[in-house]
Parts: sequence; C-alpha cells; structure tokens
Amino acid sequence: MKSSAVVISAVCVMLFALSALCEDMYLTLEDGVSVVLHSNHTWSYDEGNKASLSLGKPITLDDGTTLVVNKDGTWGFVLDKQGGSVKSTNLESVNAVGIAKREQVSDAKASAMETALGRLAKQMKSAVPDLANVKEQTLLDCIQKEEKEVESSEEMQEIWKATVKLRLDGTGVRNVLHCVESIRKLGVEEGPEE
Repeated sequence: MKSSAVVISAVCVMLFALSALCEDMYLTLEDGVSVVLHSNHTWSYDEGNKASLSLGKPITLDDGTTLVVNKDGTWGFVLDKQGGSVKSTNLESVNAVGIAKREQVSDAKASAMETALGRLAKQMKSAVPDLANVKEQTLLDCIQKEEKEVESSEEMQEIWKATVKLRLDGTGVRNVLHCVESIRKLGVEEGPEE
C-alpha cells in the first residue's frame, strides 16, 4: 500500500542528492509520527513526537523513490528493484586504501584521501555496470557526500607518509547509486565520461 501520509518535497529529495541545500527534511510516517532526516543520513524525532511503529519499513515518496528510516537512527534510499535505471546491487561494501608521501603532513593526508576516493570510485564502477558511463567526478561527488568509515595514520620517515583507509557499507553504496541516479534524472551531468 502506497502511503498517502508521507509528506516530503520531491524537489528537496532531488536537490538533496546534489548538495546540502536541504539541510533537514521533515517526513511524516504512516503512523503520523514526524521525523527529521538530517543530511548525514541520521534522523531524529520532530519535537514532542512519540516512538514510531513504522521504523524499518520502506516508504514510497511522491516522486517514486523509496527510503527507509532505520531503528538504529540512520536512514537511506532504496533502489528500484523493478527495472529502474539503476539496478539493485548485491555489493555489501567497498574498501579502498590510499598512501601518499609529501613534505607536509597535511599534503600527504589530502593526497592519500584523494587516492583512496579515486580507488573507491573505480571499484564501484567495475562492480556496478550502470556506472560505466557516469563521469568520474559525478561519482566522486556522490561518494564524498556519503558517510563512510575513515581510518588514517601518518608517520614521519624522510618525509611524511600518510595512509587513508575508506569503507563504504551497503547502505552507503545504495545511497551513492541513488545520488548518481538523481543527478542523471535532473540532467545535470552531460555526455559520457571522457
């Protein structure tokens, strides 16, 4: 049953994928409880609301996208499994490591992070065929916006060596795919990758 009680702006959902223009989004669940969806994919109850019985259940929005407000305080988009242009993926997580050596520790850390993000994007492209023609910068932008596990270390040798390890879990992978699909639907990305 499609929920008519779901109140959210489709424009806000689409813009959310592009930037933090919609810092917080307000959503009324099927049981009438209002929640606030934060841009870091966490959520909280709107002021004065009681606990909801709708947590963990898929919610179909007016624009056809589906999201889940999880019991653990997180939320995320669910991809269309009935033939949407971004197909469902069984990718449970993506991991990448970047290592860099530079004179300044901040430069080494920044370069290691850039390398790790690039490797994460390449792994996603090779694992998800629908990403083959997506511009790398579009994918990188979506990955950077998504919450991910980051482990970093630095050590001084003759110059600074920094190591950055990134992990994007299954929800993060689906959110990145949804971000890419939203950008495609808005027509912001033009042409295939060069």
